[in-house]
Amino acid sequence: MSVARPALPEAVIDAAIHWAVKIRCNPPTPATQAAFDAWMARDATHPLAWARVQSMVSAMAGVRSPLAVDTLRNAQEQRAAQGLKRRAALRKMATLGILAPATFWLGRQYAPWQRLQADYSTRTGQRQHLRLPDGTQVDLNSDTAIAFQQLPERRLVTLLRGEIYVQTGKDPALTRERPFFVATPQGMLEALGTRFTVRLEDDTCRLAVMEGAVRLSPVQGAALVLQSGQSGWLSRSASGRSAPAAMDAKAWTDGVISGRDMRLDDVLAEIARYRHGRIVCDPDIAARPISGTLQVEDTDALLRFLARTHALKLTYFTPLWVHVAAADEPPPGAS
Repeated sequence: MSVARPALPEAVIDAAIHWAVKIRCNPPTPATQAAFDAWMARDATHPLAWARVQSMVSAMAGVRSPLAVDTLRNAQEQRAAQGLKRRAALRKMATLGILAPATFWLGRQYAPWQRLQADYSTRTGQRQHLRLPDGTQVDLNSDTAIAFQQLPERRLVTLLRGEIYVQTGKDPALTRERPFFVATPQGMLEALGTRFTVRLEDDTCRLAVMEGAVRLSPVQGAALVLQSGQSGWLSRSASGRSAPAAMDAKAWTDGVISGRDMRLDDVLAEIARYRHGRIVCDPDIAARPISGTLQVEDTDALLRFLARTHALKLTYFTPLWVHVAAADEPPPGAS
C-alpha cells in the first residue's frame, strides 16, 4: 500500500523547474542563491516541488543531449495540445543536458511533467495497488500516473496517463455528499458506487463498468450513463457505448491478458504496454484469433509461447524491436 504524496499546484512545479534551469545553467551568484533560499523557505510546498524536480533530473541523467531534445520535443507537442506552458523550460533543460530520459524508447511519447504532477505512478512493466485516503481502492496498470485531491465538495482522481481500475465505496451518503470523479483530458467520469476501468488512448478514453454505474461527461457534449456490464468511450465532444470487447478489460489487474477470439495485433499491442520498445505485427496475420489467458510478467517468454502455439516467427532486429510474422514468411527486407 502506498502513502499519498501531496498534490502540488502547477505554478509551484513551474517555479521549481525555473529554478532548476537557472541554477544549473551557471554557478549561482550569492544573490541568486539567496533568492532561491528565500523561495524555498516561503512555502512548505516549494521544497517538495524542488525534490520532485531533482528526483526526475537524477532518474533521467546519462543520455546524449540530442536524444533528450528530440524526446522533449515530442513531449512538448503533447503538452501544448493540453494548453500547458512549461515546454520552454523543459526544452532548455534538455538542451543543457539537465534532462535526459534514461529508460526511454524513441517510438513512445514521454511526458516528464506527468510524473511531477502525479501522486502515484508506475513505470513500464509495473503495476500498483493502493488505497486512497478516502478508502477508494485503485489499481494502476503499466506506465500510469494519477493525482488525487480531497475537496470539500468532491473527491477527484486525475488520470494523467495510462489505465486504472477503481473500486469506490458503497456508502450512499458519502457518494451524495462528496461524489467521486475521475478527470481525463476528454472529460469527467462520475462514479456512482461502482467498480470500473478507465484507459487513455490518444484522443479518447475507454472504460468498462463491472458494478454500479458511471456518468460520462465530455468537455463539449451530452452526458451518458454506463451501467454494470457495459463499456463505452469518451472524446472531448461526444461519448458512446461500445460493443462487448474480446479482451477482458479487468484481467490486467491479475497480471494477465485474457479473452476469447482476440485479434493477434491487439494482443501484441497489449503485450507492448509491459515492455520497452516496439512489437510490429505483420498485417497479413493481424486478425488471427487468440484465445486464453496469457501471463505478461515475462514478455519475451510470452512472445516465444505465442510463436510456438500459433505458428509465428519472431525477428529481433534489436532487443527493443521485434517483428512478428507467419512462421513461413521472411522478415522485412529479406531477399
